[in-house]
Amino acid sequence: MPVEILFEIFGWTRPEDLLCLIRTSKPIRSLLLHRRTALSTWKAAFERHYPDIPDCPPGLNEPQYARLMCSRECHGDCEGTAGEGETRVFWWFCVRYCQPCLEKRVVYHVDSKAPYYFCVPLEYVLPTAPDSHGRRQYLLGDVEGFNRQLDALPPGEEREAFVKREEGRMRDLHVHVAECKLWERVQRKKRAHELARVRERRFDG
Repeated sequence: MPVEILFEIFGWTRPEDLLCLIRTSKPIRSLLLHRRTALSTWKAAFERHYPDIPDCPPGLNEPQYARLMCSRECHGDCEGTAGEGETRVFWWFCVRYCQPCLEKRVVYHVDSKAPYYFCVPLEYVLPTAPDSHGRRQYLLGDVEGFNRQLDALPPGEEREAFVKREEGRMRDLHVHVAECKLWERVQRKKRAHELARVRERRFDG
């Protein structure tokens, strides 16, 4: 079958089903993960089945975004063994973890030069989310990446410009997180209504 026809078919498929197709064979996986040729397919799948979904954020590609938004699979090293309902999305980190995988990756006390050199609160330059006790938690990988990039720059204007860019990125992320949380609430309401209709049909039958 010509590749063009395959992509046309894939474009009518739900994003979560495309994720399943990726696991079926290496040729299909290569097709659907090819950034240049498959991008329009993923976008078409989102537009047809989730027209109100927020735009894919910087730092994620469309397959990764589908895995975040449309799958219950943990992104940690438990290899997806966490059961249905045992994972949740951490919007600020753009990841979905089960609790054990999350605990391996978060820190509460951050060693960074940003607050000392630039008088910038860490939450202005690093994604953070409160835990169940209201404590700020950060992903260790984000902290290490930020410090590594900051240390690689010479002191002065370049470091200041980098911190300013990160502040802007956090402002954009704040908007995206709000949109995602709203979308999630709407999806929950839709599912609740669908389940209610199914129950009504059963009783009517």
